[in-house]
Amino acid sequence: MNSLYVGIGGAIGAVLRVMISTTIPFNGTFPFATLCVNLLGCFLLGLFLTSTTIIRNVHLKLALTTGVLGAFTTFSTFSYETLQLLQQGAAFYALLYVGGSLVGGLTFSAIGIFMARRFGL
Repeated sequence: MNSLYVGIGGAIGAVLRVMISTTIPFNGTFPFATLCVNLLGCFLLGLFLTSTTIIRNVHLKLALTTGVLGAFTTFSTFSYETLQLLQQGAAFYALLYVGGSLVGGLTFSAIGIFMARRFGL
């Protein structure tokens, strides 16, 4: 049954990601959409997994975290876009993207965890 919850959540997360990616397309200069998706996903994952009150139902929590956020965020696209930037000779943007993703991801996860703990969520 858990697989069903994850699958339904994954379908929702994938559709949300496509919606954002088509709204903010990657023009070859800087992959803002993927960065935004991944940072938002880091924040929400930190918040949802730390919170004891936002999502109490274990099946819903699984559907939202592993399903929705698992399909919403993407490491493979991040890797591909980084390589594209490097192949285009845009080493500065590639470094900015990798650094922003790593530092930003950790920061947004920490903010989500902090908010859940601080506000008793």
